[in-house]
Amino acid sequence: PHGVAQYDFEASHDDEISFKEGEVIILTGRMENEWLKGKIGHKEGIFPANFIEIIHPLHSEVYNGRPDSSPSPRSGPRCRARFDFEGEGQGDLVFEEGDVIKLLKHVGTDWLQGELDNKTGIFPLSFVEIIEDVPVESQQDPDEQNLATTVFDFEVLYRCTALYDYDSAQIEDLCFNAGDTIEVLQDQGEWLKGRLHTRFGIFPKSFVEIDAAGKRIFKPIFKRKTEEQLAKALFDFNGENDKELTFKKDDIIKLGELVDGASDWQWGNLHGNHGIFPVNFITLL
Repeated sequence: PHGVAQYDFEASHDDEISFKEGEVIILTGRMENEWLKGKIGHKEGIFPANFIEIIHPLHSEVYNGRPDSSPSPRSGPRCRARFDFEGEGQGDLVFEEGDVIKLLKHVGTDWLQGELDNKTGIFPLSFVEIIEDVPVESQQDPDEQNLATTVFDFEVLYRCTALYDYDSAQIEDLCFNAGDTIEVLQDQGEWLKGRLHTRFGIFPKSFVEIDAAGKRIFKPIFKRKTEEQLAKALFDFNGENDKELTFKKDDIIKLGELVDGASDWQWGNLHGNHGIFPVNFITLL
């Protein structure tokens, strides 16, 4: 739950929190109709509700009375919530202890996708008790099977925590909410490539804080699984010699082999030209 400040607010008491227009405030509670409680970074306090625009309301207010609720499923694949789940990011399904959720499919080994009150999302398997499981043959769709055979497998370089919400309309970007924990797969300088649950994408490094316990860097491991693979350029790259392949952002490159002894450089072909380039300048198609 969070909101965006519409005006500056200067605290006049110790229990209040100051903010500037445009700042993102994590909502933690409602004190009364006209005041909310929230956090900005490590600061927490109360403020007038009419000073912000609520983007995602408090869980208790979304589910109070459940005006759009639908009957709980009594047959078919379903599970019962063992605990409340507030959600950790966009695409998560929020629920309360005792809710009966319609099961749609398994997502990896530790997550499920389900439907509750006409909303669909993912949630941890450990938060529910399965009443009737999804048939094995319907648990994975063709798109996910294609993703499972992607050319590159990555080790996690380190983990980071989102300081702010990041909401982008770009398909290659990874959207998240403040407080989400993201696994970083590639460090591209000012941008990172990461994974949040089952979603992958790039995002600005300035929106996250690298976990102090996770700064050991591991090289990505690449595995060739197909004869031909295409990639899309994330940035311009100007080769400095005749062995390097020059390209522009959004160019589509045919990938070759990795450079011997350098797992962060790749051979590729573009418009009849053959050369090497850094792997962190591309994303797979």
